[in-house]
Amino acid sequence: GGAYSTGSNALIELGGTSRVVNSTAALDASDSTRSGGGVHATSDSRVLIASSAAVLQNHAAYGAGLSLVDGGSARVLRTIESNRADYGAGVCALSGGSLVLDGDAVVRENRAVADGAGVYASASSIVLRERSSISSNTGTTEASYAGGVYAEEGSSVRLFNTSSVDYNKAGYGSGLYIDSDSTLLLD
Repeated sequence: GGAYSTGSNALIELGGTSRVVNSTAALDASDSTRSGGGVHATSDSRVLIASSAAVLQNHAAYGAGLSLVDGGSARVLRTIESNRADYGAGVCALSGGSLVLDGDAVVRENRAVADGAGVYASASSIVLRERSSISSNTGTTEASYAGGVYAEEGSSVRLFNTSSVDYNKAGYGSGLYIDSDSTLLLD
């Protein structure tokens, strides 16, 4: 992928007009380590995508734009767009991953073959604050779940009142798919 961080002191900060564009992680969907075409954070490392930065047109089996695994976390203030993956084309958060979309952050126009075209979360936390949005993402098959946000395995999804999940498409649960073990909080 484009950038990789691991360990509790690691930080990737995309500032100014930084771009991570057209990077590819190995595309074997049978192995979730094949993730993070654009940016990958694992083992309690952190990512900040600042207000003019963007992660665009990346490819991976999981988390083509942004992958957060085993405690990896991210605060996104701008754009994750036009990425392609099997799961979580925009963002994939697994095993304690944590995502906060803040300010004018947008996850849009991403395409996933399977589930969570915008965001895929498994045993992870997703928060949308202020004017952030997950919009116009597409699950590309009739069997796909959640064009916007797919949450499973005890994940929590929290939407504040000025955030939005809209104009997403999928075979099932176009906007949100929250399994019975996960939580959706609307503030």
